[in-house]
Amino acid sequence: MQRHGALDVSGSAAAAAVAAAAEQHTAAASSTPAAAAAPSGSHTGSAAAAHADIVSSFTSSTARRVLMGTCGWTDASILKCGRFYPGSVRTAVERLKHYASHFPCVEVDTSNYAIPGEGQVMSWMAATPVTFKFHVKIFGMFTAQRAETKAIPSVTRHLLPENKGQGVVQLAHTSAAFKDALWSVQNRVLHLLHVNGRLGVVIFQFHLGFGPTDAHRAHVAWCRAHLSPEFEMGVEFRNRGWFASEEITRRTLEFVRSLGPRTVLVAEDDLAHEVTGRFIPLPPGQTAVRLPIHLHIASPSSLYVRLHRRQGSQRVLADWELEEWAERFATARSGSAPPAGDTPPRLQGPIYFLIGTDHEDQPVINSNRMQATLVAYDRKRREEWEAKRAAAVAAAAAGGSGSNSTSPAAANNSAAAAASPALDPSAATSFVPASSLAGAGNGNAGADTNAEPEPEPLAFDYKAFYRAHLSRLSSGVVNDRQTSLGAFFGAKTAMAAQQQQPTDETKAAAAAADDVATFADIDVADDAERTSAPASPLSAAAPGAAAPAAAAADPSRLSSFFGVAPTAATHAPSASHGETKRKAPASSSSSAASPAKKKKTAASKSAGAPSITAFFKAK
Repeated sequence: MQRHGALDVSGSAAAAAVAAAAEQHTAAASSTPAAAAAPSGSHTGSAAAAHADIVSSFTSSTARRVLMGTCGWTDASILKCGRFYPGSVRTAVERLKHYASHFPCVEVDTSNYAIPGEGQVMSWMAATPVTFKFHVKIFGMFTAQRAETKAIPSVTRHLLPENKGQGVVQLAHTSAAFKDALWSVQNRVLHLLHVNGRLGVVIFQFHLGFGPTDAHRAHVAWCRAHLSPEFEMGVEFRNRGWFASEEITRRTLEFVRSLGPRTVLVAEDDLAHEVTGRFIPLPPGQTAVRLPIHLHIASPSSLYVRLHRRQGSQRVLADWELEEWAERFATARSGSAPPAGDTPPRLQGPIYFLIGTDHEDQPVINSNRMQATLVAYDRKRREEWEAKRAAAVAAAAAGGSGSNSTSPAAANNSAAAAASPALDPSAATSFVPASSLAGAGNGNAGADTNAEPEPEPLAFDYKAFYRAHLSRLSSGVVNDRQTSLGAFFGAKTAMAAQQQQPTDETKAAAAAADDVATFADIDVADDAERTSAPASPLSAAAPGAAAPAAAAADPSRLSSFFGVAPTAATHAPSASHGETKRKAPASSSSSAASPAKKKKTAASKSAGAPSITAFFKAK
């Protein structure tokens, strides 16, 4: 078994523990008066089945298609411009909820500076649909091999060398016990996302000085060995020495693939003068140089692209850049342009395209324009395919009338079919703007010819899918709060049960009971949008623990956690619950504790239930 810190999150053990915990919670919930009074459409089992259907539909619909997101969601300039977030959206969690109605995923960049807390991660999941993915940057100490003491989780600082106060800590100067403890904290937080199906790619961004040496390869392999094998690892080499030639690129791909089937190679789209780390403005009169882009399939699980424009007030991509990306996606997906001597695997998962043009709402503008470009590109390819198919049908009909000769069009079409990939023809060399394509043709649906296969679309209409998902939620068929909370309890119980020392089930139950007390006693007075939602049947406490009186009296208060940010993370240096650039704005910080929260804290302490922090510290 691969080593991944002190937390064992291997597939069978985690799945069994989570399944058992979820089953126990479902059984406990169904025996409560709240569950009996709940409409049949909102029963936990029905909701779980509906959720599974939605996730399955989303997964199959997005395979090999482009899913766009941005690098963060609370950049200061996008908040200030006021053109994306409505004025009524004031907190980071509320912004995330609005963001998730436009994008299917987001890259969490602040996790590079501090590992987020479990409550923070739970608030993110609660604000987003069950299909929404979080791509998380790994804590920077694992990639840069150094970090400031204040950024290191407090539960691991006692393992640091004694002479380290508030300075910078070199990873090489720490003990094996510290490294294992740090990986345990990191994997634990990621596991919370993973067990709920919300973890995307875990990004390892290696800096410009990290060249293709044996020592650096060994460090990348060390990172992969300590990251849970269930998590998808994205390896980003900012040093272009890893791609200095076709032969070196091929060896880089071989190395990344050797790390395991869930390891992808991150592609970058950067301007040369913006990646020096000094942010030197482009001198007047000079043209920006775009660094070479290396988009290659290292794993069938996904492709991952990070696009950045870091300077200036004009960061909207040009038409030719968008059209080039559409061509590049089609070519990479088909596997038709690998480096010499490389045979890539067939891509099965999505193509993630993360846009980091952080100036006002320009990431959103670029995403919308990229979506329109992909739609136009798909339509153009389909029109060309239908024209070829019609020509083949006509040639077949002419041949059936007695001619033994093969028309040039049919011959060309057969040659194209023989040369095309199994499911994806070569990308068209010409491009028609979206404005010139009013609608797709109908083609000859009944034709049976040897024409090239029907082209796969690149675009995915996430907003339409999101509207359909919300419609099902509002009808009562699906209730995100029910199964999400059940899965969360399952995750907590599973993680607690898997701790190597000690393995005390009563501590796991107490930890879950503490979570129930925490989430059950959050007031919903300021959450007007959710007050009409059906009561959650998950109002019972964890197995072996009594339900809090407040939750038993008013089951809807348990569900009220969804959309409300919990208290600050226990080990992150920032009190913010949002994804921000280095430092969270004051508006995203948690407000002062309400009387209800204070009452909850006192009640949970008097009940003797240890807090999550105390529980993990005890480990």
